[in-house]
Amino acid sequence: MAVCNMFGLVPGEDRLFANTILLRLAEAFRSGDKHMKVSVLKVFLSRRKMKFRGKSKPRVVANQVELLRKVKMAFNTEDVESRALALYLLGCWADFAKDSAEIRHMVLSTLSSCHILEVKASLFAAGCFSELSDDFANVLLQRLLNLLTSDKTHSAVILAGIRAFAKLGPTPLSANRAYKRGLKLVEQYSDENCLIPLLISLSQLSSKSTLLISQQVELLLSFLTGKATSLMQATVLKCLQFILAGGVCRIPISANLLKRLVIMIDEPKISSPVQCRALRILHKILLYGLPNLSGMDMLEFGKLLTVIETATQSPITSKRILAVQILVDLSGKVNEVSEFSGLPQRVSSTIIDLFTMLLQPLPDSGRLESEVKEEGQHLLKILLLMVEKHPNLTVWMLEKTFSSIEYLLNKQIVGFEGEEWFSSVTMKLLVFLHKFVRACIEKRNEAALSNQVKVLIEHIQESSFINYYTRTVYSLLLHSCFISCLSGNDDKDIPSRDKDVGKSFKKCLVDQEIIALELAKKMLEEKEYWFVWKAGKYAATCGSWFMAAFIFGEITNKFQSKVCSWWLKSLAEFAHSEWRLQLILLEKHGSGLTNLLKMKNITIPLRDDLGEISEEIASNFHSASYTEELVAAYSGIRSSGEKLAEILISNQDFFFQRWFLNLRSQVLETVVDLLRILNSDSAMYFLTKRSFQLKRLAQEYDLLATSFIDMDYKSSRTVTFLAISCSLLAFSTGFPLLINGSQVCSNSMLIQPLLRQLWNIDHETCSDLMLLLGLSEPESCFHLQSRNQTFEAREIIKVCSYAVKRYVGLKKKSEGENKKNLGQLTNESLQLIFDILKRWLSIPSRVPNYFFYPRHCVGSELFAFNNDTRKPDATMMVLPGCQLSLSLCLQMKNIPSELPVKITKLYCILHSSTSFDMSKLNGESKEKSQSQLRFQDWTIDEMVDLNEKLHHYVSETAENTKHRRKRDDDNNGLSINSFVCFELNERRQGFSTCLLDVSAFPMGCYRIKWHSCCIDNHGSYWSLLPLNSGPVFTIHKCIGK
Repeated sequence: MAVCNMFGLVPGEDRLFANTILLRLAEAFRSGDKHMKVSVLKVFLSRRKMKFRGKSKPRVVANQVELLRKVKMAFNTEDVESRALALYLLGCWADFAKDSAEIRHMVLSTLSSCHILEVKASLFAAGCFSELSDDFANVLLQRLLNLLTSDKTHSAVILAGIRAFAKLGPTPLSANRAYKRGLKLVEQYSDENCLIPLLISLSQLSSKSTLLISQQVELLLSFLTGKATSLMQATVLKCLQFILAGGVCRIPISANLLKRLVIMIDEPKISSPVQCRALRILHKILLYGLPNLSGMDMLEFGKLLTVIETATQSPITSKRILAVQILVDLSGKVNEVSEFSGLPQRVSSTIIDLFTMLLQPLPDSGRLESEVKEEGQHLLKILLLMVEKHPNLTVWMLEKTFSSIEYLLNKQIVGFEGEEWFSSVTMKLLVFLHKFVRACIEKRNEAALSNQVKVLIEHIQESSFINYYTRTVYSLLLHSCFISCLSGNDDKDIPSRDKDVGKSFKKCLVDQEIIALELAKKMLEEKEYWFVWKAGKYAATCGSWFMAAFIFGEITNKFQSKVCSWWLKSLAEFAHSEWRLQLILLEKHGSGLTNLLKMKNITIPLRDDLGEISEEIASNFHSASYTEELVAAYSGIRSSGEKLAEILISNQDFFFQRWFLNLRSQVLETVVDLLRILNSDSAMYFLTKRSFQLKRLAQEYDLLATSFIDMDYKSSRTVTFLAISCSLLAFSTGFPLLINGSQVCSNSMLIQPLLRQLWNIDHETCSDLMLLLGLSEPESCFHLQSRNQTFEAREIIKVCSYAVKRYVGLKKKSEGENKKNLGQLTNESLQLIFDILKRWLSIPSRVPNYFFYPRHCVGSELFAFNNDTRKPDATMMVLPGCQLSLSLCLQMKNIPSELPVKITKLYCILHSSTSFDMSKLNGESKEKSQSQLRFQDWTIDEMVDLNEKLHHYVSETAENTKHRRKRDDDNNGLSINSFVCFELNERRQGFSTCLLDVSAFPMGCYRIKWHSCCIDNHGSYWSLLPLNSGPVFTIHKCIGK
């Protein structure tokens, strides 16, 4: 109805139009030549394929008799090809053609035709009818048996009849009847050309009845003998895969089945594609059917493992990878069995050895670079899976990986013909490897690992085969190790022994920065600007701002494009601002770094004050100079965002980047305000506002994380980490208020957001937070989670744990204390805020990888029409005291084709208020109100509020109601909300209707503000940015004047 209202259609007009098109196609088929008939037939054959795949639903056809009459006219000709094409078309129309007795008789009678083309077409149509009619299937079965057993039947007709045999099972009973008759045909045929399609048809029949599956599996296994041809073996395995697609539980897992598969995998004479297919079947059986194996079967399990382990050494890449995948999955299932407890370590060793072999130069292997890189990536992904399943082996895996690489690097391979090939492939594989090493370090944050990584990187730096970019990547990896050990700590809480370790880490960090900067300088000297750009991006994502500032500053003027130049200037400004903060973290080592850079003639562009931040400023957290450095930092970040605004090409350019920079500058500005407030005498008075401001910034980061559905997982983790850090500061800033029992904010207002974000990340801290809320079970409001809420942000979690434990201690001390002691506790809570801020500032800022890929925003456009108005530019009018009836269309925009999730539903909130009266706007403002939104026009605060309401509605009530209306009185006057649900079509748009209750609004012209979201197939919530302005309606006494 919404579509009809919007486009001025009469209800049912779409079906009338469709029926007219069908009649015209049927007429074209009747009167057209052979080419026209084939073209029409292709249309309906494609629709049949879509229906078979579940992409098209059958619809009732109104003019069935007329359609069939036109096809019969085409059939009643002397031309054999026209008669055959008509039969094929009737098969496509089996939904309604099967109900015509005349058509059924026509199809069956044609089976006796002397023309092979007609008989084949008749078999196709009869098979289509049999899929839908049990009675017709019974009649066709007997006719087929007569055809297939007759000596006079042509071989082409026999093959067509065997294919039609698979369609004789619309019900389990008819499938069972046809299957038994088919078994007799197996005994009759000895020709492989007939046996192969017959086995396929019987497999399709058996899949429709669980009673037939075990019998069919035994039949298939009987053909897996030593005399079976390669084609027969491939067919049997294909049939087994088809049956397995319906579920492993349907197949009886017998010793005979496993034995046959193992023999095929181990037999060298069998072709590799057949062996790979056997491995896939064995993988599925072992993965899902292993618990069903009896103790007797487990005695042979060791032999099976031996065969699979042997397959990992196969020269065929696909066979190797499949065998490795099977071993990885089995290692997690049989690890508790004592006989196989060492399997995970054996599997990990095999994977590392295979990867090491790829690093060795084999110029005569005949393999393409792309094949080697793909296998290397695949092996490392599997190895990462082993790290997830067996974290206790992480250290051992790294040790073995390091020793293997060191052995290769120490061989000093020189003077062979494949040196260029080795340099190209090995560099890329080593870059892939560093991602695995990084993941392992994040998994097990141990000082011993940092030392091992340092030794490995020293070997890589010394190798003449490793290019500058690869060395830089590994240097930045070590930077991440050291910065992680330094972040989130406060010197006064660290024992003297550990303080020396921290100083050592700072010195190592400075040394590593010098190495990385020297490598970047060499890349610049050799004009490897693409690698320089990649190194700068990676440095920013790792939080290495010395490196990022140097690179972005140096390459700013290397590009002729004005857009690229301004983009790089913005990045350089941003990196320099973060670089100032990192100098504070390093204290005296930061000054030492600047001196070393001057000695090595490495200058950071755009800045000549490298030694300005003295050791006194860095160590004095309470000084005004320290605050001034923070002010300079957030001012620079804000300036970088303003530079991006100067290079706008379209309204949506660099929106994520500007939003991200704006948020970062706001957070630092709020921290500066906090430091000034804490150093003043009236701290308590201003803390409330700053706490709520930080809470708001955390909500904005959450909105940022969920507003870009095409964002990669690692980038969303980074944004979520920033949201958690803001929630932590909001919670910490409210300590004095909570301890004093302030009525302005409650426990739930500051604790719940942090608890929601730490859910499934830090259970111990969540338990403490729930204890503070007086909860013992998780609240139901947490059931709808975004995809990016489960990760280990070690640095911020460390500070969160510290803050919550300290607050719990203060809270216990405050219970039962008198007012005098509460004053002392308030001072302690203020000092605790200082401590948390210092720890928070020690965590380096990181940029999501998504930041470096400017693109149009993924969002939506809303089109609203009054039921009496069908033109998009017409003004919507409503009488005073009446409700506004709207027809809505929500259109998703800029959705990438490679989106990894499937959108299932759209939701929208419509919001209007008496404060949105546009009557006083001039003509230019009204014209602008209907134009596309620009960045400065988007009120982020309103987006946050509307998104919060919409998220709550989707979480709590979307399953119960289609749309809901609500009226509120806010500070600015009367406001209304309406929630609407849309069903998404193939064009990524949805239609719906709603009533907006504006009956209490006075006369005037009002804006409707809106926000939308979508839910994907995993149940994740995604916000959609509004890409056009909200509709406007006018309340007027006389509509039409």
